[in-house]
Amino acid sequence: MISLGHKFLLFDLDGTLVDSASDLTTSLNLLADELGHARLTTDYVRTIVGDGATKLIKRAFGEENFRREQLFRFLEIYGVHLLDQTCCYPGI
Repeated sequence: MISLGHKFLLFDLDGTLVDSASDLTTSLNLLADELGHARLTTDYVRTIVGDGATKLIKRAFGEENFRREQLFRFLEIYGVHLLDQTCCYPGI
């Protein structure tokens, strides 16, 4: 039996290779509007990004307010807006 080794190269794009904070903020704010929550600033969103979309929503609106449907709605909104302003960091 011949084994063909596989090599993988993974990148963490958001916040590492690309600046996606503006599009994340837009998406969170559109969700905030739907949920009746206060809007967030991009500077604040930069401080709560990390550990996935579920954690992002919990940090944005409070863990006690989290509903699974919010995650799906956020992902739907972000899917529409993920390339509006996202760009590579200089030198990438």
